[in-house]
This record gives sequence, structure tokens and C-alpha cells, in this order.
Amino acid sequence: MSLLFLLCFVGVMGCDKSTPVAATQPVATSQPATQSGPATLVIGGEPSEFAFTQLTVSREAGAIHLILIGKDRPADPQSSFYFDLTLDGDDPEAIAGQSWAFKSTEFTPTDASVGIFLAGGAIKLVPDAFTLTFGGDYPNLTVTLTGEFLRDGDEVKRIKASGTFDVVGREK
Repeated sequence: MSLLFLLCFVGVMGCDKSTPVAATQPVATSQPATQSGPATLVIGGEPSEFAFTQLTVSREAGAIHLILIGKDRPADPQSSFYFDLTLDGDDPEAIAGQSWAFKSTEFTPTDASVGIFLAGGAIKLVPDAFTLTFGGDYPNLTVTLTGEFLRDGDEVKRIKASGTFDVVGREK
């Protein structure tokens, strides 16, 4: 009996309690994003963050209609961007790999609702010449914006803007 007691005592004393015991934990798996992330655009050399982005996708007679929106955190004054465009094709899976380019002319007036709006809309950057390029796999897309905008529509006040960000496409 004393030998059994001694073996139990040595067994308990010999345990290294500082060694963590491995617990069974679920392995993280990569799942598709369900929400769009923030966007950072470099505008006139200064970064501007838009905390919320949204890409609405709809099919229209052999084309894919996209509305791309970015908004700042709810604050005064709130900054935002809004782009309304149409791509070729009728399947949203075809968005990735496509680019959409815009070049203003005196014959192509720019829709007043399209552009980048800073300081609550006090500063409006009207599109002059820019490109949106889409990468990734639908619905999880990467958008790259590069181009020039006209500050408040003034031809003399050209502002460069660029940025790459992730967005989740949502069919309407």
C-alpha cells in the first residue's frame, strides 16, 4: 500500500504544471466576405478613408449595371463617392477582369451626382478622366480607381485620385 502511495505521490509531484495542455480548437476556414470593407483613396496626394463601401449589381438587357458607393463614418461633414456605370455582359461573374473608363468631353456632360464629394459635398470632384478596374472573384471584388477629377468642375483645378479596395457585389 505504501508503495502505491509513493508512486502516486511521485506521479503527482512529477507533473509539470507550467506546460499548457493543448485544447482542441476549431480550425479557422477561409469564408467569403459578407460585407464590403473600407476604401482609402489618395486624393491630391492626401489619403481619404471611406469607412463604408457598397457595390450594387443589376442585369439590364445584355449589360451589367453597377453602382459603386463609398461613405465616410457618420460625421459632419461626411465625405463620399458615387459612380454609376455599365459593363458588357449579362453575368456578374464576368465583372472581374473588366475595366471601365470615362473621359469627359464638351459633348458629354457629367452627371452631377457622380464623383467624389469631400467635406459634406462642399468640395466636389467631377470626373474628367478615370478608370475603374475590377479584380478578384465575384462577389468578392477588388476595385482599383485611377484618374483625374476637376475640383468643383473647374478645368484649371485638376486633382489626381487613386486607390485599391475590396468590395462585395450584391445583386439587386
